[in-house]
Amino acid sequence: MGQKVLELLPAHGHEFVGFLDTRKPESKELLQANRCDVVIDFSTPSSAAELITTTLHAGVPIVSGTTGWLDQWEEVLGVVTATKGTFFYASNFNLGVNLFFELNEKFARLMEPYGYRVENPTAEPLYRTTIEEWHHTRKKDAPSGTAITLAEGLIKNQPGITQWKLQENMYESVAPSVLPIKSFREGNIVGTHRVTYAGTGDDLHIEHRAHDRSGFARGAIMAAEFIIGKQGHYSMSDLLNTPT
Repeated sequence: MGQKVLELLPAHGHEFVGFLDTRKPESKELLQANRCDVVIDFSTPSSAAELITTTLHAGVPIVSGTTGWLDQWEEVLGVVTATKGTFFYASNFNLGVNLFFELNEKFARLMEPYGYRVENPTAEPLYRTTIEEWHHTRKKDAPSGTAITLAEGLIKNQPGITQWKLQENMYESVAPSVLPIKSFREGNIVGTHRVTYAGTGDDLHIEHRAHDRSGFARGAIMAAEFIIGKQGHYSMSDLLNTPT
């Protein structure tokens, strides 16, 4: 993702000034004396929170698309408040995926009264309402942040669901109130997410499949442009719902 952002920056009228590595003091100099206007983070689950808080303490806005670190979410938001900083986070910057999020919530509300729901008592394990996601073998976290966002949309809109669970085995039994997420790591898959709504005699799928990383990179650059001059915590919903 970082390489794709670098590739597209010139076309958007922006200049790359350097890589930020919190382990290297000389790298942190990029955050001093207005050497950069914004940081775009596509790092790793183990380093993202430190990178974000370091950037916020330096007074530089930051856009993050790294997933797998959200157990430190409240701590990071506390730093945003304490520093009066600017932080934009999205589990997925692709415009199509964010439309998919909206569609998923509407589907959840539409399907539930007609029996297409997670806690369907007649559905066998292989035919439960579920979320599936496929990514390349280098992706370190599972399930993906996008899958978690989709699960949260279902939990919010179907009263019978109380939580999601990564399903390690397709035959694994989960409680009726638990939404299974299945993660697959294969080849060089950019990212595919599918939500299946299972009924008593049929099911329906909605799916998003990314063909390359350019859509994600463009969204991250748009987010970086969006937060200049702003303060607080922002998301793709803020960007997409702001009049142009």
